[in-house]
Amino acid sequence: MLNKIYERLKKFIIKNYKFIIFIIIATIILNIKTPYIVKAPGGIISLSDRVEINGNSINSNYYTSYVKVLDGKVASVIVSFIFPNWDIEKYEEYSGKSNLSYDELNKVEKLMMQEGNNKAIITALNKANINYELTNSKIIVYYKFDGYKNDLKIGDIINKCNNKSVENLEQLHECINKASDNVQLEIKRNNKNKNITAKLYDSENEKIIGIGVLNLYDIKSDYDIKIKSEESESGSSGGFMTTLAIYSELTNLKLPKNVKIAGTGTIEEDEKIGPIDAIKYKLLGAEKQKATVFFVPEENYKDAIKIKKKHKLKLKIIKVSKVDDAINYLNSLR
Repeated sequence: MLNKIYERLKKFIIKNYKFIIFIIIATIILNIKTPYIVKAPGGIISLSDRVEINGNSINSNYYTSYVKVLDGKVASVIVSFIFPNWDIEKYEEYSGKSNLSYDELNKVEKLMMQEGNNKAIITALNKANINYELTNSKIIVYYKFDGYKNDLKIGDIINKCNNKSVENLEQLHECINKASDNVQLEIKRNNKNKNITAKLYDSENEKIIGIGVLNLYDIKSDYDIKIKSEESESGSSGGFMTTLAIYSELTNLKLPKNVKIAGTGTIEEDEKIGPIDAIKYKLLGAEKQKATVFFVPEENYKDAIKIKKKHKLKLKIIKVSKVDDAINYLNSLR
């Protein structure tokens, strides 16, 4: 039996070897990485599928928008010339001219998404006048700047600086500025503690070690709020819409059923809505999925209006600079 299968396979290969070689070579070529990434219209994600309060999914008319970003292999670059509004961009521009790989940059974006989720929960609780407590504070390395020598890696948790525990950014900055030539850091990496030495550099009258750090923590209140995400999701641009969805659920802000509200923007600690990149792809994706209203940060508004006119979009674009701008608009719909 096996001999018959082998003979048939052998004959097939001999007969079709040129085609098989072509397929192998084509597959290798199409998977070669280029110095580009590809951006394409994404879509919108219902925050009912992302946010849970006390174990229950929220009942939400809110949607966060996203951009489809593809690693710039030859195959995706070729496809970008076929589909309208698929664009290539130099990777160095997309990465901010850093030396981070595509995977490392994605790791950075995931950490920023966690930070954005924390800010979203806190802002919503503050707006709804609900008390909360911050626990289990962690300082995490989310970026390494070019030109600085240290053994830190993205994702490292900094536990101690010069043998003193550090639980927030202020404590870490104070420790670094009091040191002379270097600092001793105790970090946690892959669930193991490790001690490293980081060299200090002078920059604009302060000392730095060439990293970006952020503060993540757990949030305790009478409302157990959890934000879920897919493996492919990253970045902080969903923070504002997540804030709005949580606040609306906590305050029972009801909207007409025929209103489908999408939007984008980071959320900052002062409730300011921060600008985002690639607004074109988010608007096109929201239009395709029939959003009726799209909240856009003030800094992106002019570009958004130009895109709406150029592509003849039907959705209504609303400019927002703070969370109250969005809440006031929503109250006008009731």
